[in-house]
Amino acid sequence: MGSLLREYLSKYNILLHFNNSSPETLVILPPLIINEDEIKYFIKCTESILNKGFVKLFSKFIMQNIKDIQS
Repeated sequence: MGSLLREYLSKYNILLHFNNSSPETLVILPPLIINEDEIKYFIKCTESILNKGFVKLFSKFIMQNIKDIQS
């Protein structure tokens, strides 16, 4: 889940989180003032992320964490 969250934030500037009591659940809480263009942007970003595949995202996440630890 962390790899997905980091990708949304670092690449698309979208902040999401997951529920601590159910970490396999991604929480998406759009503000009440969200507009149609922002919804379309989120869907486009989600499609792009999912098309990358979990293995690639997870590998990228691990490598970034290793770099952070070494710094």
